[in-house]
Amino acid sequence: MDRDGGLEYEKTYLARVLAEARRQYEEALRRREDDAAAILELKREFREETSHAVYGLYSAPNFHDLVNLSQAAQPVMEKIASFESGEHKILRLEKMLSAPYFARIDFCFAETPGDEAEKIYIGRASLREERSFDILVYDWRSPVAGVYYRFGVGPAFYDAPAGRVNGEVVLKRQYEIKNGVLEYFFDADVQVYDDYFRRLLSRNATSRMRAIIETIQRDQDIAIRDGENDLLMIQGAAGSGKTSVALHRVAWLLYRDAADGLTARHILVLAPSGIFEDYIAGVLPELGEANVFTAVFEELLEEILRETLPQTPVRRRHLSLEESMPVFGAVNAARARRSLELKNSPLWVDLLKEFLRRQPEDDSGGERYRGLEHGVDEKLNDPDRPPQPAHYGDKKEGRRGKAARQNARPAGALALYQSFVRDRELWRQKAGAGDDWADVLDFTAEALTGLGAKKGLRYEDALTLAYLQVSVSGCAEFYHIRQVVIDEAQDYGRLH
Repeated sequence: MDRDGGLEYEKTYLARVLAEARRQYEEALRRREDDAAAILELKREFREETSHAVYGLYSAPNFHDLVNLSQAAQPVMEKIASFESGEHKILRLEKMLSAPYFARIDFCFAETPGDEAEKIYIGRASLREERSFDILVYDWRSPVAGVYYRFGVGPAFYDAPAGRVNGEVVLKRQYEIKNGVLEYFFDADVQVYDDYFRRLLSRNATSRMRAIIETIQRDQDIAIRDGENDLLMIQGAAGSGKTSVALHRVAWLLYRDAADGLTARHILVLAPSGIFEDYIAGVLPELGEANVFTAVFEELLEEILRETLPQTPVRRRHLSLEESMPVFGAVNAARARRSLELKNSPLWVDLLKEFLRRQPEDDSGGERYRGLEHGVDEKLNDPDRPPQPAHYGDKKEGRRGKAARQNARPAGALALYQSFVRDRELWRQKAGAGDDWADVLDFTAEALTGLGAKKGLRYEDALTLAYLQVSVSGCAEFYHIRQVVIDEAQDYGRLH
């Protein structure tokens, strides 16, 4: 009897998993057809029953018609939600029919020392046998699956919702399954990603070869599943898998915090280029999740400044760099270089904050412009609430408070920036005497004059303007974002 999980056992188990996945897949297809037919019928009934009551719904005498209309629409919305959920399940099962799992651990639980080790198969999504309720495949993001990534053969543990579970790993196995066919498998202490090395291990590679290739996988998993730190930075050489770790962490966060309402729409990935955005589009679905919102930073700038300067394009970052280099023949290369250096310095950010702090207070007694750092706690405490403008207060606002509220609208950000570069007294107090900063302020004032479609906004000035915009009135376009992933973070400065 093949109790230790040799080749015959693995073939038999794979056949069982594929049979259950196929059964659920066919059932999901039938349910999709039924749901589609039901949606069409409910929509027909909805039109027939409510067509006479769609006019004047918001007048007081017809309020009951509005209630009835909402009640009539509810079954349609519920059936559409069921249909969409079924579509997601069909896509998940289609992938599972090709490769239902990729790893297995045999785990002996400390609470039941005499029992046989439980065989835990790990895949990109979970699969439960509906007849027996056995879990045939565990999602790679589940707590018990973390043992596979974190530990080798020997003592191990994982943190479940009910507390820490201790035990021992007696086997770790990795599989290559394509189109529902088991091509090979091998035993190793950590997950091996490289296909060449996987094939070597499947051919009984030497212990020395195993030691060479079982290197950084455990450290990567620790970063992916870090649940203690709000801010996490991944450092490593080029090609060491930093981006892969980041995307796996996104998928893990979506799995872990699903009960708290975290969905793909709550996550923003800042990409260094459009090519990286295309890469992400292919990776996250393979990890079992929908695509998140991705953008390059210039797109964020344009979105933030859309109302402030609707006709003014933001010039790309590389153009500012080129204009600061004499080799490109730029007329104002020296001035552009000094401008870039100053606006990327801590001094520039510190003086922007000081400038905002010096703005007049409203009648509530609070600061009119609080700056970015004052809004962090409020946003974290209620992630789905748009950040309040910087000048709100508990007291009833007076005439001066209303003026402050008017100036804090998006169009006021440009006027603020112009006032900032004219405030030479602030610069003399905080930066001391100097021709360099004075020339940069003059250079900036010239750049801010006559902005429009023909005269785009310099990249570093767009950064400063966006900082003032968000400090003044928040950024409702992105109020729903709860997690941010930044690739190539070393390319960003203080203002970013």
